[in-house]
Amino acid sequence: MLAIWSFVAHAEEPAPPHEEDFEAVEHEEHAEHEAPHHGMVGFRTSGGLGLGEAEHALELGTGAVIESPELHHLALELAIGAVMLEEGAEIPVELLVERMFEIGEHLEPYLGLGPSVVAPKEGPAHVGAVGAAGAHVWLDHSMGLMLESDLVCLTGGEAHCIAEGLLGLAVRLP
Repeated sequence: MLAIWSFVAHAEEPAPPHEEDFEAVEHEEHAEHEAPHHGMVGFRTSGGLGLGEAEHALELGTGAVIESPELHHLALELAIGAVMLEEGAEIPVELLVERMFEIGEHLEPYLGLGPSVVAPKEGPAHVGAVGAAGAHVWLDHSMGLMLESDLVCLTGGEAHCIAEGLLGLAVRLP
């Protein structure tokens, strides 16, 4: 009788987990955490205001953005645009290194820093730096909005800074 009770007691205990099961679960969790970010393309509009004594005209523009994930939470963004001014259009080109911060699956704020080159209609190019703070607000897995605020400081002729606000549509690449 004692032998039967002992057999029943051992049969009811859950089987000990196998080491392979732990490794598989740990690998899946790590893979989710380190999943590569998708690239992104976007189209945006901007409004900017010069920061200086003589600069008060609103600058309106439009542009395209392509973003490539390089490392976990870091991306390179290339932005090319056209800004309409009284003197004619300018073509700004910016390359930013962005630090992404994921907050849930729908909100991805970021900070960016990089060089900026603006080619005016006439005269030499203006070279400087741009700092950005913004967010991607994902409406679903592939479509979202871009909201960004930039400070662009340029030299060439006389130095000046521009504060910009940008709004656009973002599409994640597969």
